Amino acid sequence: MDKNYGLLKSLIECVSPSGSEESIRSLIEKEVKDFADEIYTDPLGNLIVHKKGKGKKVMLAAHMDEIGMMVTSIDDKGYIKVCSLGGNNPISVADHRVVFANGIEGALRWNAMENHGDLSFENLYIDIGTESKEETESKIKIGDICVLKSNYYESDSCIIGRSIDDRIGCYLLIEVIKKSIDTKHDLYYVFTVQEEVGCIGGKTAAFSIKPDIGIAVDVVPTGDVPSINGAYKDLPVKFGGGLSVRVKDGSFIANKALNKAIIEASKKENIRYQIDVLARAGTDASGMQQSGGGAVSTSLNMPMRYIHTANGMIYKEDIKEALKLLCVILKMNI
Repeated sequence: MDKNYGLLKSLIECVSPSGSEESIRSLIEKEVKDFADEIYTDPLGNLIVHKKGKGKKVMLAAHMDEIGMMVTSIDDKGYIKVCSLGGNNPISVADHRVVFANGIEGALRWNAMENHGDLSFENLYIDIGTESKEETESKIKIGDICVLKSNYYESDSCIIGRSIDDRIGCYLLIEVIKKSIDTKHDLYYVFTVQEEVGCIGGKTAAFSIKPDIGIAVDVVPTGDVPSINGAYKDLPVKFGGGLSVRVKDGSFIANKALNKAIIEASKKENIRYQIDVLARAGTDASGMQQSGGGAVSTSLNMPMRYIHTANGMIYKEDIKEALKLLCVILKMNI
């Protein structure tokens, strides 16, 4: 494993779905506290890292939470029913192993069905190997959270892991913070909570900070895999193209002038970039755009295959290009 990605591995392996971001927040705080002029956690749980400047307020946001599941009931035989936290596809999660925050693991299974295309969370259950409700309740409680169990993997060219959405965004912001970029901007690096259940943390943080400019750093599906269909069928985003500059998604339309400045800077510095338009989905950029008096906002997105599965994949060259672009943006007169 490339030692430069040890931090990313640690971020990906944190069990921190929406509403339970304590573990990853603690890890990030330890990494960046020595580089901040001010660091604090707001009432909702967003971690805010402030690097003071006299220029415009620039808020960069990456969400700490991942998709997961929450226990809703336990039956008399000890089987566990769950609901989804975020955009889980029941077909993608069925027949995987899950791990709870306390380390207990179980098998995620489904009831017998004639047509698996009709699978929903109502048909799923978790088996942790117990024989009664009482035995399960001694280990797992209603309201407990779990995520898919998946081992981190790194090759010469790519990284595969469970929670790359959006631990890669967190990683990029941490690395930029550590570079202590010489900029006049008043920088707020915000590691947000509950993005996967409605971009909640980004909204409240932006309301408090009142940024002039908001940039979300997140992920975007690629269109370079076989047999893709639906909303991403014609998406031109691919591995090796660098960060994708968002024009529109299901929650906002990006600021044209900000996007133009970013694209021009990318060309000038010979940094790879892409452009995406999504019919649905959204990032914390929408919250920054709409909170308070509003902010000039966009979203920069890491190309990612197999989003919201146990085996998301990103390309190392895109990580390197992303870091270059983010550093250039912070030096721009935006």
